[in-house]
Amino acid sequence: MRHSSPLAVLLLLVPACDNGSPEPAAPSAAPAKSAPAETEVVKPAAPTSADAKREKKPKRKTKAQLDKERRTFKAELEALDKERAGLEKLAAKVPENRLHPERIAGSFMQRARLTGSYDDYTQAEAALARAHSLTPTGSTFMARAKLHYSLHRLPEARLDFEKAKTKTLPTPDGTASIEAFDGNFALQAGDDKKAEKHFAASLLAKRTTANLSSTAVYEWKTGNFEEAEALFREALKKYHAKRMEPRAWIHLNLGLLDLDRGRYDDALAHYRDAESFLKGYWLIDEHIAEILTLQGKTEEAKTLYLDIIERTNNPEFMDAMAGIAFEAGDEAKGKEWVAKARKRYEEQMAKYPEAAYGHALGHYLEFGDDPAFVLELAQKNYELRPNLDASIMLAQAHLKAGDAKAAEKSLKPILKTKFKSAELYATAAEVQQELGRTEKAQSFIEKAKAIDPTASLGDE
Repeated sequence: MRHSSPLAVLLLLVPACDNGSPEPAAPSAAPAKSAPAETEVVKPAAPTSADAKREKKPKRKTKAQLDKERRTFKAELEALDKERAGLEKLAAKVPENRLHPERIAGSFMQRARLTGSYDDYTQAEAALARAHSLTPTGSTFMARAKLHYSLHRLPEARLDFEKAKTKTLPTPDGTASIEAFDGNFALQAGDDKKAEKHFAASLLAKRTTANLSSTAVYEWKTGNFEEAEALFREALKKYHAKRMEPRAWIHLNLGLLDLDRGRYDDALAHYRDAESFLKGYWLIDEHIAEILTLQGKTEEAKTLYLDIIERTNNPEFMDAMAGIAFEAGDEAKGKEWVAKARKRYEEQMAKYPEAAYGHALGHYLEFGDDPAFVLELAQKNYELRPNLDASIMLAQAHLKAGDAKAAEKSLKPILKTKFKSAELYATAAEVQQELGRTEKAQSFIEKAKAIDPTASLGDE
């Protein structure tokens, strides 16, 4: 039942404000010229000053044309790179100003979210190191806390965050940001009570696109889908900056809300809405491919996945291709994709282990042949962030290792909280089935189906 998801918390995904960077220049259109008849010798008239002006002035594009061009992944990336180039020139002129490298780091973090490349995070780290070597302020510590958080280095993120808190003024914006980040930490720790408290305090201070979206994620993870959708839609109305990614991201998550409830057509409609804001964004394309697979349109899905792999070299989509191949009975092709994906996961875990744990774990749970290694990976992931998803995957790793009692024990803490999902209950049902408790298994699978009617036990 596991679905790939872009659920990094939106506090880190939405720029705090629009920087007013100029749009990329649109190519000019040359004026059309009529061809003279073959039998006629045309003597050009002497150009008037008005003619000269008309010749020089390019044909202006309509607002609709410019808006369409701006709503693409390519344009978004180009605008971001152009803006950062300007920041780098300023940093070179005034190397003692810590604000420029701080902003450059923010630009690379935005770029990393667009590209999915760890290389961009490396560049962000380097820029933040320059900023911290100067005169670090609350915003500098907060920027590094967000970077660590994005890479799932939660202990390091917490240390920087605590320093940022002492240097942040208690303004509505500052309080809203601090409380939301505390809520995100609680969410990752699997602490529903603290998360609820901090998100409520954040919204009380000021309702922003960022904290509304972070709170929506909390409501989603506690099974309040209608409230989550309302918060996402409010967040969308609050957003007025030029960047297209946040709009696309919110529509994408509205689709994931439907996907988690087995509403495939509705999810696809939201993904198409997201696509209308950021055409060509691989993150949207891969979710469309996932829906196509679930709808049985595997040939369309394969074509799209292959294109995404070509663009990103992301092993998660190689896993998707492996799953399609195995489902079709093509063992050789499936194994080939698994081998390609595993090589990439190993590279990622060597470079950024904390960030890669969760993604790689999904691969090894599905295709791994060493249960002890899978369990070790699941435990590392859980120790780092004992949230809902990590709890489910730890239980699944215990099941893969043949230890249903340990799986049951690993689910107990999360089952006592408000957190809930169809996958949580389906996994709990599988655990109870393995323990021979048929009635309990049936009770859990009914809870799963109440959220997602397509939910089932592993052998159904």
